[in-house]
Amino acid sequence: FYNADKVFLIASILKKQPPALERSAKGELIKIAIIHGAGIFRYVQQNQQLDMVSMLPSLIKAKMKIVREDPLEKNGHRQILNLGHTVGHIIEGEYAKPHGESVMLGLLFSLRWSYQLKYINKDKFEAMERLILNHLSVANFKFYQKLLMPKKIFLKALLQDKKLTK
Repeated sequence: FYNADKVFLIASILKKQPPALERSAKGELIKIAIIHGAGIFRYVQQNQQLDMVSMLPSLIKAKMKIVREDPLEKNGHRQILNLGHTVGHIIEGEYAKPHGESVMLGLLFSLRWSYQLKYINKDKFEAMERLILNHLSVANFKFYQKLLMPKKIFLKALLQDKKLTK
């Protein structure tokens, strides 16, 4: 296993991606904004029209900082990068939703659960929820509002998720 020495960003290719892929990429962007802290979060919060290409270097640095702290996933710190992914993978698999938007829906689940367990306060929860909802497609916002999944399907998918830890 080797870490990359360099990351190349080709703006002309990235800027030609269809809106659905850019929206999906925002799922990962928002996850990094939530786990990295106030700076990136505030920027994303204040800029509804995000220039993904210009943000990528800071997002990559934020993610690499976490990876460097736990390169072999031994001390558990790197698990923070899985935020939103367990439920996101279930939604992605069961409903054929794009990965990034599924992660956003998984983030909503995780944040709501964290709020209910009092791990985050109401103000933080509402700010993060609002940020995510502002970047969901209309179709996935409507999907989120009526998301119901039989408990048996949810638990089966949850127990098969590749990021499951015991």
